[in-house]
Amino acid sequence: MKKLALIALGLLNVMLLGSARAENATGHIAYFRSGDTTLTGYVYRPEGSGPFPAVVFIRTGNKPITESAPPVPELGKFYTSKGFVLFVPMHRSAEELKVEVNGVQAKGNHKKGKIALPEYTVMTKDIAAAVTWLKAQSFVNENRVAVAGQGAGAVASLLLSQQEVDVSGYIIFSPAAQTWTVKPELREALIYAVREARAPIFLIQPQNDFGLEPSEALGKELSAKSKPNTSKVYPPFGTSHQQASAFPSAGSSIWGPDVMKFLGTVFNL
Repeated sequence: MKKLALIALGLLNVMLLGSARAENATGHIAYFRSGDTTLTGYVYRPEGSGPFPAVVFIRTGNKPITESAPPVPELGKFYTSKGFVLFVPMHRSAEELKVEVNGVQAKGNHKKGKIALPEYTVMTKDIAAAVTWLKAQSFVNENRVAVAGQGAGAVASLLLSQQEVDVSGYIIFSPAAQTWTVKPELREALIYAVREARAPIFLIQPQNDFGLEPSEALGKELSAKSKPNTSKVYPPFGTSHQQASAFPSAGSSIWGPDVMKFLGTVFNL
């Protein structure tokens, strides 16, 4: 009976996924600078002049952003309906830049647990640049900006959390869920980042994710910190790992109330 109930819940979630995509939010392309490079992003904003609270969402992939194919429109609809701006920036990867990542190690702090992950270095710089650009916009409340990420975007966001980037909180979906058991340096780096994070973190995974080890290990670290640091494993989203990977963008009807509560706390709304 329990298995049948989970399957039924999964099918319901898939239906919700489809309905969420039926209505798209409107927005526009924007450009921001990261060092000497100009990158593209997409801005969803509510009606009015603001200033609005805002979320920067970091995708796990880096598909091109165009007016005809705006990114994560279901997320844009969700956040703008709550009176938030959503900014979805592009970011560069080590593969794109042909950065050598093998055998590179951090200088100093290694004994304390800090480990260099060169494959994420440019990505975190691009995220920081996106945050800086967004905070400078007249329609954004610069004191109420959070970062959210999924998959590789969640990893980069967690690594960013220990740096001097002025944001109010981090919403982290499934960081390293597929690679947790095979990349020990990544595990150590994320645990260290959570310990040293400069803003509260909300870690989220669905039950049928590729692996729940991130919630087990990082959730333990978050529980040792003060509220609103927290983690939560939600019921299965769909019936497969692949469907679960859509939870960050298509599951707002499920995680939305908790995320809004978290943002209300960190933004003092």
